[in-house]
Amino acid sequence: MMGDGFAIDPTDEKIYAPVDGEITVVFPTLHAYGIKTSSNKEVLLHLGIDTVELDGKGFESFVKVGQKVKKGDLIAKLNLDLIKNHNFSAVSMCIITSGETLSFEKISEEVNKDTKIASIN
Repeated sequence: MMGDGFAIDPTDEKIYAPVDGEITVVFPTLHAYGIKTSSNKEVLLHLGIDTVELDGKGFESFVKVGQKVKKGDLIAKLNLDLIKNHNFSAVSMCIITSGETLSFEKISEEVNKDTKIASIN
């Protein structure tokens, strides 16, 4: 409903910027981040499912609104054990909210901060 994107079930607590851009939103609960690229594409990182209910517990942010980030910069950490112990899913989404239609090709079961996920800059 919000746009094209993909989801990842993290095995590491670190969340990295998927694109170069500027942080436009840091939700007070630290579970979601907006990034705008230099070509005006908007990306939403949503960490976990229904994790807003944790009210920030289990999340640590390393960015603020207006900060410039590069692909691979550390954005946040999430406490996977805390999230799972509260019966929430850590599956995290990267959604292109600015309306572009994108196609994604799965090239691996595992990704890291250096994996090319899409050309969305």
